Amino acid sequence: QPALAGTASLDMTFSGAGRTPAGLISQVSGQGKLSGGDFTLSGLDIAALLPKLSGLDSVEGLDRLMTGALSSGPLRAGLEDMPLTLTTGILRSEPVALSGNSASGSIRLVSDLAANRTRIDVALSATGKDVPEGMPGLSMRLSGHPHALERSYDTGSLKTWVVTNVLQQGMDRLEELQREEQRLIEEERKFREEQERKEAERRQRIIEERQAAEATRRRAAEERERLKSAEDVRRSLEAEEQRKLQDLIQQNLPADIPQDALLNPPPGSGATSGAPATAN
Repeated sequence: QPALAGTASLDMTFSGAGRTPAGLISQVSGQGKLSGGDFTLSGLDIAALLPKLSGLDSVEGLDRLMTGALSSGPLRAGLEDMPLTLTTGILRSEPVALSGNSASGSIRLVSDLAANRTRIDVALSATGKDVPEGMPGLSMRLSGHPHALERSYDTGSLKTWVVTNVLQQGMDRLEELQREEQRLIEEERKFREEQERKEAERRQRIIEERQAAEATRRRAAEERERLKSAEDVRRSLEAEEQRKLQDLIQQNLPADIPQDALLNPPPGSGATSGAPATAN
């Protein structure tokens, strides 16, 4: 497949002098323009290259893409009129804009007519929604005999961009790992704080339960002490009442009644201990 294919028309005015055809060609000068429609540049399938650029992780990967995806097809482009200058057998043009199906840029021609050597420099920038952010332009040179042009690529800027992207991706992954590590540390800290909080609550609950149990025991002891004191008071009051009753009996009974009869009445007498018997 030819490196460059298409149709064009050449409108050129030139003059020269020489003793031989080769001498004439080496001295010819003039000017004109090259007009053409669509043409193709083989080995510039930028549309196939673009989707694969974002996944590159090494410069070696770019080299494989250049010999694989990029070289798999042509770039179809339209060329504006190209002004030409012919000086002492050297045909030259200034860079002229070109626009293709997946890229736009410029093309420049230099041809040594006497030596049958031609050089075509193409500088392109990818176009379209699939172009990675910051992607630099790509240059290709066609050089050699006009009927056997050979391709070469200048990928220096593209390689620098790939290396920068790879480094950036590595930094992004590192930052992501650092964020993940920080997230795990934060989760661990929160978990530990939660466990410490629960443990503190458990201990506080145990303390409160013990305090409540101790308070219950204390109240029970106080209640027992209160009841004991009340019983002692009751017994003391009963004893006092018994003593007063005995005193009252002693004061109201005749003196000739034996003391034993009052304290221990005979069985069946119907008298109770400590009270005088009465007859009906």
